[in-house]
Amino acid sequence: RMGRSVSVLNQCFEDKIPMEVQVAAADAFRRMPCKADRLKLKSIYENKAMEAELRNTAYLQLMQCPTMDLINGIPALLQVEAEDSQFGSFVASQIDNLKETSDPFQQGVKDMLKDLVIPKQFNMNPLKN
Repeated sequence: RMGRSVSVLNQCFEDKIPMEVQVAAADAFRRMPCKADRLKLKSIYENKAMEAELRNTAYLQLMQCPTMDLINGIPALLQVEAEDSQFGSFVASQIDNLKETSDPFQQGVKDMLKDLVIPKQFNMNPLKN
Protein backbone atom coordinates (compact mmCIF):
# COMPACT_ATOMS: atom_id res chain seq x y z
CA ARG A 1 0.00 0.00 0.00
CA MET A 2 2.73 2.47 0.94
CA GLY A 3 4.71 1.48 -2.16
CA ARG A 4 1.70 2.32 -4.31
CA SER A 5 1.34 5.73 -2.65
CA VAL A 6 5.01 6.51 -3.23
CA SER A 7 4.67 5.40 -6.86
CA VAL A 8 1.69 7.72 -7.40
CA LEU A 9 3.50 10.64 -5.77
CA ASN A 10 6.62 9.99 -7.87
CA GLN A 11 4.50 10.18 -11.04
CA CYS A 12 3.66 13.77 -10.06
CA PHE A 13 7.30 14.77 -10.62
CA GLU A 14 7.17 14.36 -14.40
CA ASP A 15 8.08 17.47 -16.44
CA LYS A 16 4.59 17.99 -17.83
CA ILE A 17 3.03 18.20 -14.36
CA PRO A 18 2.48 21.78 -13.06
CA MET A 19 5.05 22.95 -10.50
CA GLU A 20 2.46 23.48 -7.74
CA VAL A 21 1.41 19.83 -8.08
CA GLN A 22 5.04 18.69 -7.90
CA VAL A 23 5.60 20.77 -4.75
CA ALA A 24 2.41 19.35 -3.20
CA ALA A 25 3.55 15.80 -4.05
CA ALA A 26 6.95 16.41 -2.42
CA ASP A 27 5.22 17.89 0.62
CA ALA A 28 2.95 14.82 0.88
CA PHE A 29 6.01 12.73 1.84
CA ARG A 30 5.79 14.30 5.32
CA ARG A 31 2.97 11.84 6.04
CA MET A 32 5.00 8.84 4.88
CA PRO A 33 6.94 6.68 7.32
CA CYS A 34 10.72 6.93 7.17
CA LYS A 35 10.97 3.54 5.45
CA ALA A 36 9.20 4.97 2.36
CA ASP A 37 11.44 5.21 -0.72
CA ARG A 38 12.66 8.81 -0.96
CA LEU A 39 15.12 8.34 -3.85
CA LYS A 40 13.11 10.59 -6.18
CA LEU A 41 13.10 13.34 -3.55
CA LYS A 42 16.86 13.00 -3.21
CA SER A 43 17.36 13.33 -6.96
CA ILE A 44 15.20 16.49 -6.98
CA TYR A 45 17.09 17.91 -4.01
CA GLU A 46 20.43 17.34 -5.77
CA ASN A 47 19.36 18.65 -9.20
CA LYS A 48 20.42 22.29 -9.72
CA ALA A 49 18.14 22.54 -12.77
CA MET A 50 15.00 22.10 -10.65
CA GLU A 51 12.96 25.01 -9.28
CA ALA A 52 14.19 26.26 -5.88
CA GLU A 53 10.73 25.83 -4.31
CA LEU A 54 10.60 22.17 -5.29
CA ARG A 55 14.19 21.55 -4.15
CA ASN A 56 13.46 23.27 -0.81
CA THR A 57 10.40 21.09 -0.27
CA ALA A 58 12.29 17.92 -1.23
CA TYR A 59 15.07 18.87 1.21
CA LEU A 60 12.58 19.48 4.05
CA GLN A 61 10.94 16.10 3.48
CA LEU A 62 14.32 14.33 3.36
CA MET A 63 15.22 15.99 6.66
CA GLN A 64 12.10 14.47 8.24
CA CYS A 65 14.05 11.18 8.16
CA PRO A 66 17.68 12.26 7.85
CA THR A 67 20.48 9.78 7.32
CA MET A 68 24.17 10.42 7.93
CA ASP A 69 24.66 9.94 4.19
CA LEU A 70 22.28 12.86 3.52
CA ILE A 71 23.83 15.03 6.26
CA ASN A 72 27.39 14.32 5.14
CA GLY A 73 26.51 15.24 1.55
CA ILE A 74 25.13 18.70 2.39
CA PRO A 75 28.46 20.61 2.38
CA ALA A 76 29.48 19.21 -1.02
CA LEU A 77 26.06 19.97 -2.47
CA LEU A 78 26.16 23.54 -1.15
CA GLN A 79 29.73 23.99 -2.38
CA VAL A 80 28.54 23.84 -5.98
CA GLU A 81 25.59 26.19 -5.43
CA ALA A 82 25.95 29.82 -6.52
CA GLU A 83 26.43 32.31 -3.69
CA ASP A 84 23.07 33.91 -4.47
CA SER A 85 21.27 30.58 -4.69
CA GLN A 86 17.85 30.67 -3.03
CA PHE A 87 18.12 26.94 -2.41
CA GLY A 88 21.60 27.13 -0.87
CA SER A 89 20.62 30.01 1.39
CA PHE A 90 17.47 28.16 2.47
CA VAL A 91 19.35 24.96 3.35
CA ALA A 92 22.13 26.83 5.17
CA SER A 93 19.62 28.86 7.18
CA GLN A 94 17.59 25.77 8.05
CA ILE A 95 20.74 23.91 9.16
CA ASP A 96 21.72 26.88 11.37
CA ASN A 97 18.24 26.83 12.93
CA LEU A 98 18.37 23.07 13.54
CA LYS A 99 21.81 23.37 15.17
CA GLU A 100 20.35 25.90 17.64
CA THR A 101 16.97 24.27 18.25
CA SER A 102 15.66 23.44 21.70
CA ASP A 103 12.77 21.42 20.23
CA PRO A 104 12.90 18.02 21.94
CA PHE A 105 11.67 16.31 18.76
CA GLN A 106 14.63 17.71 16.79
CA GLN A 107 17.44 16.71 19.17
CA GLY A 108 18.43 13.66 17.11
CA VAL A 109 18.83 15.81 14.00
CA LYS A 110 20.64 18.46 16.03
CA ASP A 111 23.14 15.83 17.19
CA MET A 112 23.64 14.63 13.60
CA LEU A 113 24.40 18.19 12.48
CA LYS A 114 26.73 19.25 15.31
CA ASP A 115 29.96 18.76 13.30
CA LEU A 116 28.57 19.88 9.95
CA VAL A 117 30.39 22.87 8.45
CA ILE A 118 28.49 25.02 5.98
CA PRO A 119 30.55 26.38 3.04
CA LYS A 120 31.74 29.96 3.55
CA GLN A 121 29.49 31.49 0.89
CA PHE A 122 26.44 30.49 2.96
CA ASN A 123 27.85 31.20 6.41
CA MET A 124 25.24 33.58 7.79
CA ASN A 125 27.06 34.19 11.05
CA PRO A 126 30.87 33.92 10.82
CA LEU A 127 31.15 34.04 14.63
CA LYS A 128 29.44 30.64 14.96
CA ASN A 129 32.19 28.59 13.28
